[in-house]
Amino acid sequence: LGLCCGWGYKDFAPDGDGVGGPTAWDIACTGRVLQWRFPVRSSFRFGYQTRFRHFDCVNKPFTYDMFPRASHMHLLRIAIDGAQSTGKTTLWSQLQDRYGNQFSFVPEASRHIAKRFAVNTATDWQPLLANKDRLRSFFEQEEEWQVEQEIKVPFIADSSLFLIQAYRITFGVPTNDSVLSTAKYDLVLYCPPVSNFVADGFRFETQRDRVDQAYREITRSYFRGRLVELPTNGARLEQAVAAIDKQAT
Repeated sequence: LGLCCGWGYKDFAPDGDGVGGPTAWDIACTGRVLQWRFPVRSSFRFGYQTRFRHFDCVNKPFTYDMFPRASHMHLLRIAIDGAQSTGKTTLWSQLQDRYGNQFSFVPEASRHIAKRFAVNTATDWQPLLANKDRLRSFFEQEEEWQVEQEIKVPFIADSSLFLIQAYRITFGVPTNDSVLSTAKYDLVLYCPPVSNFVADGFRFETQRDRVDQAYREITRSYFRGRLVELPTNGARLEQAVAAIDKQAT
């Protein structure tokens, strides 16, 4: 390897998909751990090639351990949550532009399922919300569709299964215990309802604060991942990207 006699290099074929980028290696020498950080090019075909500069451990016992701290981006399950009109879909679209095909992007389930229940505009919600049996069926179909979409990882979902449970509670429909016990996300980006409601012709305005309260209660009890509450100003996208990149390392 040549660590103690000038220059040396070590070829290392990575496991997984060979994602390149900055990689940290730890080198233990005479009881001291030195951390070297530098960019390493990698490819699935050729693996890593790393070069180390000479340092003084001649005639001293030493060991070396090399652990590439690879990205876990390809394993992430991420959701963007918040009551209606909190900027979830806007952020979701911005992240789609930012990450492209690195993630599967799951659209908001309610917009997909609403058409089955003749909900096309904001005024169409009231009859559905007033009918508990139909509303229960609506939530069940949302959950079924969402679970199917979240099979493919990594993903970023516009709303999580936890948020559906918050709407269940808000409108007097019992939560789905099976969903609560199996829903899994590594990171939730939460958009609080602190901004004014913006009508888009589809969303209803009522009960935003109640949805927020129910959601916080649910996640405190059932969510085991990391929740990042985002600001409402222009730094939202920047902080969301930072949270995702941190989660991936």
